[in-house]
Amino acid sequence: MIGGFTIGGSGTGTLKVAIRGLGPSLPSLGVAKLNNPTIPLNNAAGNVIFSNSDWGTLPTAQKNDLAANSLTPIDSREAAMVQTLAPGSYTVFLQSQDGVYGVGLFELYELQGGTNQQTRLLNVSTRCLVRTGNEQVIAGTILGDPSQSNNTALPKRSVLMFGKGPSLPSGISGRLANPYLTLKNSTGTVMSSDDSWSAATASVVNAASTSWTNVAAPVDEIVEPSNGIAPGSTLESALWPILKSDTYTATLSGVSGGTGVGLAEMYEY
Repeated sequence: MIGGFTIGGSGTGTLKVAIRGLGPSLPSLGVAKLNNPTIPLNNAAGNVIFSNSDWGTLPTAQKNDLAANSLTPIDSREAAMVQTLAPGSYTVFLQSQDGVYGVGLFELYELQGGTNQQTRLLNVSTRCLVRTGNEQVIAGTILGDPSQSNNTALPKRSVLMFGKGPSLPSGISGRLANPYLTLKNSTGTVMSSDDSWSAATASVVNAASTSWTNVAAPVDEIVEPSNGIAPGSTLESALWPILKSDTYTATLSGVSGGTGVGLAEMYEY
């Protein structure tokens, strides 16, 4: 699994992030879980900045940061790190340490409280094998702190989501032929879904923040040619929700049970 993310914004400062690679502690799935994860972190040049295979081997300062944020992995075989990173693009390779494959989880957390809007996470993406059932790709995102009681005071976020497959580089064999993207809120309610980005929908929260409305989203507003992130195939999927503070999941699957290598992307937009 290749997890990518971009740190940016109007500022030039650094951002502290926690990264985890989980497997053994995942709930029972009915399919094999990743037995022993390892996570090398690479910069835009492809150089390894830091790597971890077992979180217990981390320097004390990193373990303290994980504990302070309730992010210490449950299983000693799981991987984690805390890094302070400059603006730029990064990739994390979630791999099997012992050659035994299975379902794993790549996680990325912003640790600076979300109060500094000048340097922040702008994008996160995951490229991996998309299968069916419990082996669909589930991309989750948490905006703000859903446990707070004053979430109505927090700004809503416009998040651009893509499900890609056909436009992935030609050197990738077995690309997902026809991606399907579904967005759910924390209660599991489907907010929006899309099969073809040329007819994408947007989920818009109303003024009272109590219900959602699916509306047609103008394609020229979703994808500007100058930003370079437009899907390269009309078979690919896009959603453009305006989200309040909560926990959300975007599920990437294949139309008619199709499988293959796919990419789930999220941009603050």
